[in-house]
Amino acid sequence: NIIFDDNVKSIKECEPTKSDCRLLNQRKSLNTPHCTTVRVASYITAILTLNVDNKQQILTQRIEQLRCAFQTLLVQRFADRIEDGMARFIWLINNYSIVIAIMNKEMNIATTKTYRVFSEALNKLSNQYIEEELKQHLSRWIGFTLTMEQKLSNDEKTKIDMSQLESVAREFKTNWKEKLKVAMNNIRENFALNVDATITQQIDEKELFRNQKVIKKKFLQQLLVYHARFEQVVSKIFANQGRNSQIQALIVPGNTMKYDVKALFGMFNE
Repeated sequence: NIIFDDNVKSIKECEPTKSDCRLLNQRKSLNTPHCTTVRVASYITAILTLNVDNKQQILTQRIEQLRCAFQTLLVQRFADRIEDGMARFIWLINNYSIVIAIMNKEMNIATTKTYRVFSEALNKLSNQYIEEELKQHLSRWIGFTLTMEQKLSNDEKTKIDMSQLESVAREFKTNWKEKLKVAMNNIRENFALNVDATITQQIDEKELFRNQKVIKKKFLQQLLVYHARFEQVVSKIFANQGRNSQIQALIVPGNTMKYDVKALFGMFNE
């Protein structure tokens, strides 16, 4: 009990210094988890593993106290000091991913509430990051698709200036591959965890980079989702205003997108 209370107390008393705030707002610091992350994750994992069969309620409650204190430290006391929203996502994702990497060494705790809460937080942040990364590179194309979906939902006979569609389609066809390469490089750099060699050996390098690979895959899947939605919008516009062969030639076919996306995924996982 004393050891547990000391852990919770040290987490609750950990406040960012001016130096911490300066470092958190430097790009190179985003890949480095908070100094308490590995210790807390390892401690929680050990207790959950010991309790997996006995399921003592007092231990479960105490672990939840430690988890809440740790998440408050990460989100409210440290991440909130990061001025850039995208940088905040990256730092939190890197912290949560190392927690999950440590907990994944004991697969029998994957059904616990603690694991589920950490996993859900990681998934939510990853999805938010993916949306922001896509919009940074393909904002006009995505914006057009979302706006037209709304207009067509309000009035299915909506008509538009076809030159706008032509411009959006041309820009996407010309630039999407290069922009995706930049985005995939960003993901590779943003989620390359900076930890000690001893921690890498303890966790396993493959596990450390699992989340980076998951984000790459989900990023490309979301791109294909937006492309399918764009194709649906184009089909509805053509149904209202007649098919335009010149614009049709600018629409990247779905099968071509899937083939090229698969190739990109392979290229950035070598």
